[in-house]
Amino acid sequence: MKILFNQSKITILISVILLATINVGSSNKTSDKVAVIFSGHEFHHEGVKLREALLEKNYDVHLTEVRPKYNFTKFDIPDWSKTQLAKDLDGHYKQLLFIVTGHGNEEIGANIRWDSLLNLVKLFEQKADEIFIHLETCFSGDAAERWLPQLGNNVKVLTTSSCKSATTSFNPYLTDWDIVNQIFTGYYLETKWLDRESNAHKDVFEKLNCNSNVSELEKLIHTPCKRKQNANGHNTCTKLHIWKGKDEKLTDWNILPINLTVENNQKILGGNYEPTYLEFPDKQCKLPQIIFSRKEERVDFNPAIPMIFSNNYNDSLVNTRDPIKTWKLRTYNIPIRDKEDFKYYYSQVPKQFKEKNIKPYSTILAINESSCTINEVNKQCGTNDLKKVESMILGYYNTRKIWILDDNSGYNVPEPEGFEYVPADYTITIIICIISAIVVLIIVGCFIAHCCTGKKKHQSVDQFRSNAPVEINTPQPHPYPTRVSNRTEI
Repeated sequence: MKILFNQSKITILISVILLATINVGSSNKTSDKVAVIFSGHEFHHEGVKLREALLEKNYDVHLTEVRPKYNFTKFDIPDWSKTQLAKDLDGHYKQLLFIVTGHGNEEIGANIRWDSLLNLVKLFEQKADEIFIHLETCFSGDAAERWLPQLGNNVKVLTTSSCKSATTSFNPYLTDWDIVNQIFTGYYLETKWLDRESNAHKDVFEKLNCNSNVSELEKLIHTPCKRKQNANGHNTCTKLHIWKGKDEKLTDWNILPINLTVENNQKILGGNYEPTYLEFPDKQCKLPQIIFSRKEERVDFNPAIPMIFSNNYNDSLVNTRDPIKTWKLRTYNIPIRDKEDFKYYYSQVPKQFKEKNIKPYSTILAINESSCTINEVNKQCGTNDLKKVESMILGYYNTRKIWILDDNSGYNVPEPEGFEYVPADYTITIIICIISAIVVLIIVGCFIAHCCTGKKKHQSVDQFRSNAPVEINTPQPHPYPTRVSNRTEI
């Protein structure tokens, strides 16, 4: 009996050890916070910037760039569980943040069908205790209205950047400070520029505290939802819409505002401005303090390159409207609007960035070996240094691969990080075509001149033989009247 009792104790002990081992193994796959971002066509830079901001807030970030061959492509993923994203999300999470940014309409968001994205949310519901969804596309309100009755109880927050049957409007000169950027980076902007008011409001910011909830974000970046029609006949809207979760605390999701930059409109229009920086008023809150994976990565530029252009802060390679300690180096081409003709064009990054293999949106720690950015001595000092950059010291985080969803590669091919696709340069081709056209015109002109000269000589000889009293090479009237076409300058 004693032997059997000892054997029983040993069996129980082994079982306990095995169970503990299994639990430890499972806990290694479990993370508190995870973020999934889909960035659509022309918004890939926004996805990378959001990734860096959420890494600072201690999220494990999975980023997918949607790259359709055509703007009207509609992706429909039949089974998300077989995708690389589902394989990467192999654990169970306390909180999951899901962001979709890009173009959209009634059928698609970031070129993915809304119903297909809802199926992805259903997969998330199995993998997370709590879910926060933000849709930053046109007609995102239509998707939210259809999704709301089908969402599970663990979807705590659902927000969009537009209401139903409306496009999402934003300041085309301040694309880095739209709704999604301000909420999830924590850096807000109050400015009036070219009669376009930014979303953030100083009077609301100063009243926020550690217990502030999602509904107060609606007040902070409140802009009346103007139901006016755009060129396409659609209503436009600029506002944060909360469909679910107004009472959720911002601290629970680690998205408390960090800073508000207030600009003086008159000084901006004069070419210079002196912004005021307001830190989050409640000092009792624990804001994220995440250490860089790699600090003091030195990058030299020879020859030196400018990173800010003629005081035009819109296509600057650095987010100079934010506090100097948060300056990041843009490594993606971005669409911005020209001041003169209001047309969009791509502000491209220097080719040296690709040659140096700089990590996307790395934080700038020093410029030209100065201490301006490190010690926050003077913002203007750093801005001047950006006009001719010879060296930088950067800090960045280790990141996952960026996955690509396109017409050819499916969902399983990783893309090297850091650089937006740059369309081919057709300048040489155009020059060759112009030269070829000029050569053809010269040849045709010579041929016409030769024919005309021969005809005149033949005509003169016939007249001479007929004893007509004319001189050789004398211009003669054409046997048929010549029509001269009217020319209109375009």
